[in-house]
Amino acid sequence: MLKNLLYAFVIVAGFSAPAAACQFASSSSFYGEDQHIEMFVDSGKICGAALSVGGMLKSVSITQPPKNGGAGARSYYWGYQSKPGFKGKDEFVVTVVTEFYGAIKSSQTHVTVNVK
Repeated sequence: MLKNLLYAFVIVAGFSAPAAACQFASSSSFYGEDQHIEMFVDSGKICGAALSVGGMLKSVSITQPPKNGGAGARSYYWGYQSKPGFKGKDEFVVTVVTEFYGAIKSSQTHVTVNVK
C-alpha cells in the first residue's frame, strides 16, 4: 500500500515536499552514469527527485528496495517514504535505462537516506 501511495504522489504532486523535509547533500542532475546520492528526510515524509537523462528514457525502477520504508519510480521521478516513526539510515537503488543514438545504457543510483 505504501508503494501504491508513493506512485500516486509521484504522478499527482511531483514531490512537492517542503524544502526542510527533503534535502540532498550530494546529487547529480544527470543520469547515465553510476552514482551515489545522499538525502535527508523527515520521518514519514516523502522525498524524491526528477530524472534528467541524455537520450530517451526506456525505464526507471527500484532494483534494491529500502528495508525501512517504501520507494517507487515512475516516468521521470523516483521517491522514498520511511515507515512511520522510523529514524536512522536506509538505502535503496534506482536503475535507469536510456537509449541514445541506438545505444542502450543502464546506470544505477545508490541512494543513502538519513531519516530524522
